Amino acid sequence: MKKTMFVLVAMVILSGCASQLKLACTIHPRFNTEYQSSVGQTFMKKGVCATKEEWRGLAGGGMVRLTECFSAELLYLGKFGDTIRVGYREYAKDMARPAYSMEVTYPANAGKITFRNTVIEITEIGTDYIKYKLIDTPIDAKCTSIEFQ
Repeated sequence: MKKTMFVLVAMVILSGCASQLKLACTIHPRFNTEYQSSVGQTFMKKGVCATKEEWRGLAGGGMVRLTECFSAELLYLGKFGDTIRVGYREYAKDMARPAYSMEVTYPANAGKITFRNTVIEITEIGTDYIKYKLIDTPIDAKCTSIEFQ
């Protein structure tokens, strides 16, 4: 009887100790809505924050919440002749990852640009601004919440 009671109490205590992982995803801009960005401004940003709650034992502080964030953005770098320049940057813990930055060019007359499966429709372009709509971007199926900013 005592052994059965101990096992039941241990199961109840341990069931509350399991770690939980939550992925909160953010996307800017909203789909199919026109926006305008100037040179140097971000015109597409995706982010994900993974929050994990885990039991570290009474000596380790009990229940601890750990959060790791990652984001990537596209920047409009301007129109030069017949091309437009777009910058790409990745961030981890709000710090730029230098090895994950690049610059790409597209024809200025392209109606749509695609970068890493993200599709952006260009509605108007100038030397110092771009008007655009987000058409499609991959969304992680593991996201427990999605927020459009």
